[in-house]
Amino acid sequence: MGNKLLAITGNIATGKSYVAEILRRDHDFAHVNADEIGHRVLREPPVRDAIREAFGDTALSRGEVDRRALGAIVFGDPKKLATLGDITHPRIIGIARAEVAALIEAGHRVLFEAAVLFEAGWDREFSTILLTVCHETEQIDRVMRRNACSMDEAITVIRSQIPQDEKLDRATYVIDTTHGPRAFKRTLELIVKDITG
Repeated sequence: MGNKLLAITGNIATGKSYVAEILRRDHDFAHVNADEIGHRVLREPPVRDAIREAFGDTALSRGEVDRRALGAIVFGDPKKLATLGDITHPRIIGIARAEVAALIEAGHRVLFEAAVLFEAGWDREFSTILLTVCHETEQIDRVMRRNACSMDEAITVIRSQIPQDEKLDRATYVIDTTHGPRAFKRTLELIVKDITG
């Protein structure tokens, strides 16, 4: 029956979530999203308290973690980003493992989506990884449009992740989204056929 589990990752604004949506909608993958789990984890009192201790009250608003304020603190500072990862990543991957196992047990093929798959070391959990990439000029433009930010701010966010080129050899499959879905649709179909047998 082929592989039951596929991880998808890609740096910011490389089309990872869009490709994940196609896999869910058109290819019948159940979906576990590390980012969504991360949002839930930030509401857990032990995690919130650890973030307050590490980054101070400026990371909170009305007693809850303020994701925008937290992002402003950690992006562009590798040490602070690593500290946040130490707090949240073990809890996120623990929840993800349980959700993935339950879906596979129920007979689904499963897509695990995580922007920080390599950064967090989660790639070791998966034998099949799909990486989305795009040209840096297009990536910067997408971040500027999406975040309504300057070019310098977009570059800072992009540079907070491992460069795309360093991830290529660690991925099983690569999809280039620079020119949109018409350009990569056939490649994605061939990847799915190869994965699912």
